[in-house]
Amino acid sequence: MGWFKTKFGSSFFELFSTSSPANLEGPGQQVTIEDIRQQMLLLLDGINEPNILRRVRYSLDVQGLWYLRGDLLGVLANQWGEAAALEKIHALTPMFRGALPRGMTSRRSSLSTGHTEHPGDSR
Repeated sequence: MGWFKTKFGSSFFELFSTSSPANLEGPGQQVTIEDIRQQMLLLLDGINEPNILRRVRYSLDVQGLWYLRGDLLGVLANQWGEAAALEKIHALTPMFRGALPRGMTSRRSSLSTGHTEHPGDSR
């Protein structure tokens, strides 16, 4: 019964999802929302955080996964320290390239010290 509710709810909300499970990058690179989800779950492997695991597993669109990066950063920082966690999040960020509206991505800044990757850019 619990499976039916979850599956039904997921299917219902997928009807209204704004993301497509198709390519998130370009014709040369085939990154899907499931690829991003699996990478996030790999980062959480061995970490006992059922709430964030559930949110990553059941996020309906790429925007939801994008917003979960902050929570993921907090969990990873508790496990490995902030510097290592930031490195892992920065490695994940390019997977979102081309999948997000321009307004949802980080802005370029002259104050930035290194990472200037902008997933919304299609350049």
